[in-house]
Amino acid sequence: MINRCKLTKIFRNGNFGMGEEWVSAAQRRANQRGRLILLSEKEAPNILSLSEFLTKLTDAAQLLGCDALYTLTEEFQGEDYRGYVEAYQSFTYERQVPCTSEEAPWADRPDLGLYHLRSWMDKGLLELPEGSIVRNQLRLVEADKVKEIPKNLNAVNGLRFVVCGFEKYRPGSCSSSWRSKVRQGTWRSV
Repeated sequence: MINRCKLTKIFRNGNFGMGEEWVSAAQRRANQRGRLILLSEKEAPNILSLSEFLTKLTDAAQLLGCDALYTLTEEFQGEDYRGYVEAYQSFTYERQVPCTSEEAPWADRPDLGLYHLRSWMDKGLLELPEGSIVRNQLRLVEADKVKEIPKNLNAVNGLRFVVCGFEKYRPGSCSSSWRSKVRQGTWRSV
């Protein structure tokens, strides 16, 4: 059973979704994470219109039950993505798709993204089917060309966005001092 789903989009180049396997409350207390499973992937270099791309993206979000979409929301490597984000937000509002658009964690650090990818893989928590686009692209990653991943390997770039999203925004993670910030007493308290 999938507990949470995240989606990533690389504007004009495609998208894919990942789901995290459900983990029981007892395992979560032991800091156990569920396996990440590739649910969908699409390369989309030939999409002619933004509305066609956004339709495919929101259809995938609804189908997979994704709650967050990780992408570039500001300027990155000389290209401004804010207009795309605003178009996405408007599109999801009109279609009533409850999938928020968030800045991909550590978007400007492909080396950190690969570290988290490797960490999840080493723990046996990242499942990529043989023959998938992203698995084939991972084989092409060279240590001295890591900084070129955003330009050349769209699927790997998207995968690092999603894995870093799962890494940074853990389920149920909150500070241990949250109880001190909650108002004490009953609703009748002054």
